[in-house]
Amino acid sequence: MAAAPSPPSPAPEPARPEAAAPTPPPSNLAGTWKSQAGPGTTITLTLQNDGAFNWSVANKGRTESLSGKAAYRDNVLTLSQEEGPPLAGKVEGIQPNQFAFRLLGNDKAPPLNFTR
Repeated sequence: MAAAPSPPSPAPEPARPEAAAPTPPPSNLAGTWKSQAGPGTTITLTLQNDGAFNWSVANKGRTESLSGKAAYRDNVLTLSQEEGPPLAGKVEGIQPNQFAFRLLGNDKAPPLNFTR
């Protein structure tokens, strides 16, 4: 008696492209930037070359800060803190001494204009 033919092997799964990992912000964004977010409100953003950041909002004599790691991909700057949600925005019009930061999910609000 002849052996039954073995079933065909399943086709291998196609390779999945790895998502590009976010990288630290480009070196031209490293440094300290300031934005006037409204009357009496100043935002100071400090970005390090390794992606460390500090975001401080000063308003009416009070300052609140968050810090953590920044990531950059497809013109989106994401500021991730250990506790709390990330702050992410589209970076537009990068110049040596200025850029605009448009918060994601808030397209109707004007961008924050940062200068050195």
